[in-house]
Amino acid sequence: MPLQIRRGTDAERQVLATAPQAGELIWITDQAKLYVGDGTTLLKDLEAVTGFNAEDAQDAVANMLVAGPNTGIDFTYNDGANTISATANQPQLLQNLDLNGFNITGSGGLNVTGNSTINGNLTVEGKIVADYNGSVFGDDSTILVNAVEGAVNLSGTVKDNIVPGTADTHNVGAPGTQFNNVYVKNSVSVDGAAITNNGGAIELPAGSTVGGLTLGGVAEPGANVNANIIGDDSSTIVNTSNNSISANAISGTSVTAAAINGDLKGSVFGDNSSVIVNGMENTVTAHTFFGDLKGTVSGDDSTILVDGIASRITGDVNNTTTTSENVNGKVVVLSGTSSTSSLKAGIQILTDGNADDDYALMNINCAVNTALGPAMVFERSRGTHGAQTTVTSGDEIMSMFYFGHDAANQSTTAAALVASAEGTIGTGVVPGKLEYFTSNAAGTPTSALILNSKQEAIFGGPAQLKSYTTAQRNALTAVNGQMIYNTDTTKIEAYASGSWVQLH
Repeated sequence: MPLQIRRGTDAERQVLATAPQAGELIWITDQAKLYVGDGTTLLKDLEAVTGFNAEDAQDAVANMLVAGPNTGIDFTYNDGANTISATANQPQLLQNLDLNGFNITGSGGLNVTGNSTINGNLTVEGKIVADYNGSVFGDDSTILVNAVEGAVNLSGTVKDNIVPGTADTHNVGAPGTQFNNVYVKNSVSVDGAAITNNGGAIELPAGSTVGGLTLGGVAEPGANVNANIIGDDSSTIVNTSNNSISANAISGTSVTAAAINGDLKGSVFGDNSSVIVNGMENTVTAHTFFGDLKGTVSGDDSTILVDGIASRITGDVNNTTTTSENVNGKVVVLSGTSSTSSLKAGIQILTDGNADDDYALMNINCAVNTALGPAMVFERSRGTHGAQTTVTSGDEIMSMFYFGHDAANQSTTAAALVASAEGTIGTGVVPGKLEYFTSNAAGTPTSALILNSKQEAIFGGPAQLKSYTTAQRNALTAVNGQMIYNTDTTKIEAYASGSWVQLH
């Protein structure tokens, strides 16, 4: 009885999902091929052990040629016709070409994209039409065109005239790239007008002008002349370098100048014909002076406002800013009407620490034959200057801050003194409080001492008594109520009823 093994078509072989058992035989009926399983490989991936025919050989070779790798040629396999077609790409060199001593000759052109290196001379019969990148040397190895510096060297090599390609259109040099010096031997011609050498001097052609004025001639009316004017004694009368006139006397119906150094005799009128300086009455009438004034200035009541002999201001100064080394009188600075006003109240003293500032920025000197001395008053109210109202308890009367620049170069509070109202305010009564602040190690201003309206002293930290030895204590002119710390007895002592008493 015949033995029948597992069988099926090639289409079924391709989709079988389970690998045949090791040694299992599978017969493909439509291809007459026999496969042997190995227990792990799918049937579609096994090689047939029998039935490899001419068609299989053709398919294998054709698939190998088509798969490649191929360079410069492509293969196409027609399984039904059993044919292989080959298509060659556009011919190109796939490696360096060794001429082996032979030349390349022929008609047509040579088109090369990329860089070419030629070791030896390049001889071209005909014109070279191309962009050139590189230096050009003469037969004597002189660099005529320097490709590294992008320059054409003409030094010592110009053999004939240099002329522009188009007349009246090209320049030698440019405003931003000028030549240093221009050397010519005989003359320079400007459109036919020759500037020539005259024994080391420049000879200009007749009719030459400067600023429209003919050299050597007389200026026409209304023309400008830019030149110094020298007197017969060699002194400078008109100096064009600093726009000034220096003369002992000037006569004329009008004089216009930025600066005049010398004496002026006569009246001075403004553009509106008003008299500024009256030469007949020897008086000056002007709303505004621009420039330096030398001398004493008096008010309408003959009071001296500026003392020219003592070099100081003796009158009242009313301005937003006052800059002077000597001001005798009252300084009034405009005050702001609100916190958003552009005018801020106060006086600012700025100094860079010159010799005068090393010992005092502000000195108040007073000479009076009474017991009273100089006073600094800080006055505070609510309301406005025209309608002042009563302060309330807790209002600051005055604050003084002491700033230092920190590591960030910013002004930071080191200490402060604040005076404020405290308690019930009445007619002739404003109870007050003084509070001293010092900044702690964290930079926070902290209350250090409070002197309230009850004359109580409240310390923000421990209060330390002054230390004395017993001998130093006994040398004191003691009064009842004094307290010290005795370093010999290590005790706090108080003076009471004429003797020192230990408090602990």
